[in-house]
Amino acid sequence: ATCDVHYLTPEEKIYREIMLTACGYPDADEQPDLHLRTTDEMLASFPYLSEEKAYEVVVTNTRAINDSIEDIKPVPDGTDSPKASSSAASSGPAHATSA
Repeated sequence: ATCDVHYLTPEEKIYREIMLTACGYPDADEQPDLHLRTTDEMLASFPYLSEEKAYEVVVTNTRAINDSIEDIKPVPDGTDSPKASSSAASSGPAHATSA
């Protein structure tokens, strides 16, 4: 089971509503809660399943998916400022000469 997360805590919902209102969405204040849910909140989202089946859907299957995915690092360590080569720097508009 997964959630559609747009912000971390329920208290942050107001900021999404402000953003949607500023973008002209007429139903900005009628959006569902889209915070990161705890395991207990996720389990409570499946009242129509048995307790055992809900645990399988929320915890067991989620862990199985996580275990099957390779670890990645989306942002490298350190600061990587752009570096211009000396030829690129000397041929840019700031170094143009008039004829």
